[in-house]
Amino acid sequence: SADPHLPVGTRYIYHFSTNTSTSLQGAQVEGSGLGLQGLVTLDVLGPCQMALQHFQLTSILGSKVEVLKESESLSAVLGREPLRFVLQAGRVVRLCPRPAEPRWALNVKRAVLSLLQGHPGARDPQTVEEVDILGRCPTTYQQFGTRLHKTKELTRCSLRRARTSLRSQALPAAEEQPGLASRLTCIQNSDGGDLTLSSLLYEWEETPSQATVATGAASVRKLCLAQATSFEATELFLTLVTELRGLSADELMELWGLSFKCRDNWQPLVDALPSCGTEACVGLMAELIVSGEVEADETEAWLWSLAFVPEPTDAMVRALLTPGASSSAFLGISALVHNLCVSLDGPCEQLPGIGSLVRILGDAVGANCTFQEPSDADQVRTAHILGVAP
Repeated sequence: SADPHLPVGTRYIYHFSTNTSTSLQGAQVEGSGLGLQGLVTLDVLGPCQMALQHFQLTSILGSKVEVLKESESLSAVLGREPLRFVLQAGRVVRLCPRPAEPRWALNVKRAVLSLLQGHPGARDPQTVEEVDILGRCPTTYQQFGTRLHKTKELTRCSLRRARTSLRSQALPAAEEQPGLASRLTCIQNSDGGDLTLSSLLYEWEETPSQATVATGAASVRKLCLAQATSFEATELFLTLVTELRGLSADELMELWGLSFKCRDNWQPLVDALPSCGTEACVGLMAELIVSGEVEADETEAWLWSLAFVPEPTDAMVRALLTPGASSSAFLGISALVHNLCVSLDGPCEQLPGIGSLVRILGDAVGANCTFQEPSDADQVRTAHILGVAP
């Protein structure tokens, strides 16, 4: 672990290896596998500040270790941009990647740094909550002689976003829930340019969207013609959601102007917006609510869906703080804010949108978060949002 006492200028060289194998139990055919192994250099730049650089890779295929021609090019890409990070008490608390760093390369470095995280001074078994490329997981450290064992129960991890068309996020499984056991055990033997703060959590590399206003309008028309309970309608709806995520705010507004109601007064675009989850989609829905173009029940359902937006931003919060917003709307907004602050893993009240929300809620409750009886329902609801109501 690297703490402030590590001498500036010290260099550490680590050997790492990872191998993923897949096989069928009882099958005669040998399973397949893929992995990496190699050397990586860590330089101490200052108190708690380090840099990961100088990769030397060897590819692993199945049970055989082979030096492939791609290894040299992989090493070059991974070593091109040093990754600065902050290490405190054995935990990687911040990454400072360069904008030019490919996302896949950054994920490889996240995986390597996840292996290096430790729990200094652990003697007896200790279980802590640790964030790394696998998510936020209960992690048990136990010393066996000169070896430190680190074990994670993957079924109890959170922040492990599943890769599906509906943008879901895996939650910790209940301990009594039946299923396959999933456990990870690791054994450890004892500048210039702009930087953007990041974390060790895995980051998906998004495929550039090919969506246009025309393709979105075509999907809406096809949905109107398809039977509501058919598999075709389900597939078309998921396609529309995917297309909405690739459109800008102006393009979404243009698409809204071209859209129309189908049979039984159904508006596919309004139903698809809660599953979209982008800043542009949140902004459009907020505008439609303010202008009265969305029914009250649809508005309430959408506000509740804000708790499941996978990547909340402060811009979303600002878009939702519209004049005349009801206290019930703040329940959904506060859930969005909670998830945003958790994802930042640090103070978030300095963000403009969150600061404005706190001031609005404070004014609604009254001085010192107290109010005289009798209190109306809006005040009680607002107090619950702030966490000060009994």
